[in-house]
Amino acid sequence: RSISVYLSSNNGTATGRNFIEVKSYPLLFTPGKRQNDSLCFNVTVIDDMVTGNTSFFTVYITSNDTGLQLATPTQAMVSISDSDHITIGFTSATIATNESTGYATVCIKIQTGVLGRSAKVYVSTMDGTAINSTNYSPVRYAEIQFVNGDSNSTTRCINITVLNDMIVEDAKDFKVLVTTNDTGVHVVSPNTTTVTIEDNNYLMVSFTASKYYSSEKEGYLMICANIVMGIHERPIWVYISTINGTATDQNFIQVQRYPLLFTSGTQQNDSVCFNITVIDDMITGNTNYFTVMLTSNDTAVHLTTPFNATAFISDSDYVQVSLGSSTYNSNESVGYVTVCAKIITGTLGRSASVYLSTMSGTATDRDFIQVHNYLISFVSGNRNNDTSCFNITIIDDVTTENTNYFAFYIMTNDTGVHVITPSNATVNIDDNDYIMVGFSSPVYTTNGGAGYVQVCAEILQGTLGKSVSVYLTSTNGTAVIGEDYYSVDAELVFNSGQRQNDTSCANITILDDMITDGMHMLTISLFSNTTAVQLAKPWNATVIIDDIDYITVSLTSSVYNTSENEGYLNVCAIILSGYLGIPVAVNISSSTGIENDFIPVQNLELWFYPDDTQNDTSCANITIIHDMLTETTETFFVFIYSNISSVRLVPPTNATIFVTDIDSIEVGFNQSMYNGSAHSSIQVCIQIYSGQLNATVNLGTYINGTSTVGSAFSLATINFSLMSGDRNGTIRCENVSLLPVGAIGTSQQYNVTLLQLTTDITVHFRQHSAIIIVFNPASNQITAEAVAAISAGIILVIISFFILILAVYMLVCTSMIKKATVKKYKNGQSGLYFPLKPEYDNIKSSKRSQKNETLEMKNLDNSMVIKNETVS
Repeated sequence: RSISVYLSSNNGTATGRNFIEVKSYPLLFTPGKRQNDSLCFNVTVIDDMVTGNTSFFTVYITSNDTGLQLATPTQAMVSISDSDHITIGFTSATIATNESTGYATVCIKIQTGVLGRSAKVYVSTMDGTAINSTNYSPVRYAEIQFVNGDSNSTTRCINITVLNDMIVEDAKDFKVLVTTNDTGVHVVSPNTTTVTIEDNNYLMVSFTASKYYSSEKEGYLMICANIVMGIHERPIWVYISTINGTATDQNFIQVQRYPLLFTSGTQQNDSVCFNITVIDDMITGNTNYFTVMLTSNDTAVHLTTPFNATAFISDSDYVQVSLGSSTYNSNESVGYVTVCAKIITGTLGRSASVYLSTMSGTATDRDFIQVHNYLISFVSGNRNNDTSCFNITIIDDVTTENTNYFAFYIMTNDTGVHVITPSNATVNIDDNDYIMVGFSSPVYTTNGGAGYVQVCAEILQGTLGKSVSVYLTSTNGTAVIGEDYYSVDAELVFNSGQRQNDTSCANITILDDMITDGMHMLTISLFSNTTAVQLAKPWNATVIIDDIDYITVSLTSSVYNTSENEGYLNVCAIILSGYLGIPVAVNISSSTGIENDFIPVQNLELWFYPDDTQNDTSCANITIIHDMLTETTETFFVFIYSNISSVRLVPPTNATIFVTDIDSIEVGFNQSMYNGSAHSSIQVCIQIYSGQLNATVNLGTYINGTSTVGSAFSLATINFSLMSGDRNGTIRCENVSLLPVGAIGTSQQYNVTLLQLTTDITVHFRQHSAIIIVFNPASNQITAEAVAAISAGIILVIISFFILILAVYMLVCTSMIKKATVKKYKNGQSGLYFPLKPEYDNIKSSKRSQKNETLEMKNLDNSMVIKNETVS
């Protein structure tokens, strides 16, 4: 019969990703099957495309058929060997690094495939031009591991140490290989990589010095470059070039990028040199220089200071120099001697110098200015026969003497100058001196009382080596021989050895004439008859004889009296002592005084003339003004003064002038009778009938009544005051209170007479006396209170009337002020301008008429401001 068994699988390391699982798959043994007959089934194995290890799973059989007994083995292990692999290789066939980096990073990458397990590869190095342990640290089968899950593009790296050998060299390389014994790993290209090591070392190179020296006669200048630091294994090139300084192509052969080679193996302190050709130009010049510059385009060369150097070429040429002559001549009047140094052979390409010094002979420091090491210069381009000169100052010693001499020589410390003979010379100085003589002063001053004046001739310049004479004469000026001085004719001697500022003097006798005649003058002169003396200004001089005589002057009186009607006052100055020989004046001035009384004088001259003597006078008339004003006696002052030395003032120099007034006023009562009632008051007035006052006048009264009972007046006397400015028509009143006297209904009569209380004013009376009648009323008659009330009413009416008039007046004034304009006058003052009359404003230019208008302007209190000003 048929027998069934069932096949199933269990996962091991293999899972559903590796095979298709089986669950109770029936295997049917058909009838007839016997021992050793078998049934098979294919379990599907899946290729997972992942490189892994061999995996396994188990299969087993089961059955529920009683006719079947299972015998071992009922299960089996199925192993699935992996047929996948990964491919690996280096990420790059070449790798570059640098000694300064210190390592090279080598990377291996899975090119294809996926790992399902770990895998190992091995890296080793192989020398190329780079030597292991010298240029890099070797690697032997260094392990690089990939892990489960790594797939294509997974990279694993290793750092290989790069060594810095401190040697300048070319780039070197070594190879890195990858190997493996893992069958699941296939190594593909690039299976080797080349590591190139770039060199980072350098040489430090400079010149061996910052300055090099040579000379024209040597013919060359050696310049050397030096390795300051570093070692190299390859050729190293540096270049030198030259740049002109003061040295040019005439002095050396130029070099442009001349190569200097450091061969392989040279190291620190090794140097390479080059000779630059120096040219002898056969010209005496300064030490010249040019610049040498070190360059390189090799990156392994670092230039360090000094990479520029200065090359100096000292000159080996010279010029021969001597003096132009061995003898020179000069004269004191020339003031100098020109001496010259001369190039005998050679040409200069620079400035060169010799030094000149002098030595005294018979000539000393008084005869010339010594010179010590004075620099005489030749300039570039000078050659044979060219000269350079210097003026040695010759001093005119103003001394008459023989010819003197001094010596001088030249020397040098300039290696480019050779001094040859003649290097010494003599200078002869011919003498031409004289002394210059003039008066010690252009003016000599004395006075009549001195008796003499000393005048002196003075050596103004020069020194004498012998005695010489000059002669003095005099000539009248305002001074006269025999009257003011005695004639002079004198010899003035200067002796040998005398020099500038020394003098020779003579006395001129002066006479006093006892006359005040002022200053006198005479002229004195010098002359000479020798060439050793030259007269110089001042060879004429003036002698001034100041007058010591004087007159004394005063006013003739300290007090002068006059009156207005005289019209002037004669004031005189008088000579009290002395005799005049010249006209002189004293000045007289006055105080300003009271306006309109006199005309003041200021600095009026009172002249005295020659021959005036004691008691002679000089007078001035001071104008006295009659002012037509009644006033008190006025005073003013005069005084004399003088700033002339020949006039001396003595008291009295001041005087007081009294001016007596001749004017008078005529005064009297304004009426002959006054009536009044007791218990009231009356106004008693006086009036100026003629004249005008310029002073205050006080008047009193004498009252003589008929009543025996008593006076009807409250005052014992009535006093009046006339003020300055009062004039013809002026009335001054006094209120007199009346008292009841006598029986009621009766009248009392009183005589009132004016009395003059001010005594220094002339007053004439016209209405000298007046009668005052006082009525004593009964009780039914008008009382004093009624009279007072009536009077008050009348006064009120009068006041109202005046207020009305004032208002109208103010309106008129206001209208005029509104028309007024302010004008600036030529004298700088300002004022109000009022149009005078309408017709004046309408005058046409062709009409040309003029009217005069007299204006009077007053303040509101009626005080006068501008009086009688005539306006055109």
